[in-house]
Amino acid sequence: CSSEEGDLIADLCSGSGTTLEAAWRNGRKFIGVDKSPMALLATRRRMHGALMRVQADADPDAPVLECRLLRNRISDMEVRIEGIDEKEGETVHGTNRIDGWAVGYLYDDVFKSVRSEQRTRVKPSLDFQLTVPILNGDLAIRVNDVYGKTGYYILDKTKVENGI
Repeated sequence: CSSEEGDLIADLCSGSGTTLEAAWRNGRKFIGVDKSPMALLATRRRMHGALMRVQADADPDAPVLECRLLRNRISDMEVRIEGIDEKEGETVHGTNRIDGWAVGYLYDDVFKSVRSEQRTRVKPSLDFQLTVPILNGDLAIRVNDVYGKTGYYILDKTKVENGI
């Protein structure tokens, strides 16, 4: 309330992202920091659709995925998540474990999302296929799960199947 449109708002213990969302919805730039993976998970949910840069290291315990690449048209392909590994002791199984995912490209070890899906209160289910344009760079997926773990996966573009 004490800032003007275009100002930069910083929240260094951003938690679930309330201040960041308020800044975004009121035309402010924002920086949020939190060391909790669950805080990032909550912020991603509430700010899905915002233009933002997220810095999150890969978790070594992130889920392992089964994916397929299908040629959709000459200029794009479809990425499908078909399964996810099961871990002993987890209470959420299969693709229900995925809270959100994005497909994009890696450039100099930076993931740039092209399309994404995120569970929200309004849209609690996910589509597990996304269409992506064929571009230069390493085709990759970012997955965040309900336990706050983030995984990045490089896909082999030479294994594109004809289909659809």
